[in-house]
Amino acid sequence: MAELFKAMEQGGPAAAIPKCRDVSPEMEQKLSAEGLRVRRVSLKNRNPQHAPDEFERAALEAWQKDLDAGEKVLNPVAKRTPDGYRVMQAIRIPGALCLKCHGTPGEPEEIDAAMIQKLKVLYPEDKATGYRLGDLRGAFSVIWKDERKEQPE
Repeated sequence: MAELFKAMEQGGPAAAIPKCRDVSPEMEQKLSAEGLRVRRVSLKNRNPQHAPDEFERAALEAWQKDLDAGEKVLNPVAKRTPDGYRVMQAIRIPGALCLKCHGTPGEPEEIDAAMIQKLKVLYPEDKATGYRLGDLRGAFSVIWKDERKEQPE
């Protein structure tokens, strides 16, 4: 996030796109090389590689249901599965700056026409717009192999 905000301060929202597109996946890959599988997922993904698997989709849908029911806090999900130990943490839209890339086109202080065009070129299958402050953007998803012989709970 620090890299993202720094890029936005220096060059505006368009300058932040390479941070999300290049730096975040590099960080995910580095952490994954250390024995974890780390990635960002979303029901409204910008990058098709960030589509959730069945476990991730269930957590995202449960969090969205909680938000729709008025819940303010989205607790992390942690569970041992046949794939390994899995942990997910929700990502919400924390501030107006995020809406420069993820907000609703045409609304004040949100996505402008130039940004829309750039996103269409870089992400032709983009679904990651239309958000408002506090919305569920997606999640960080982590899997690591559980070497114990116990069966999943």
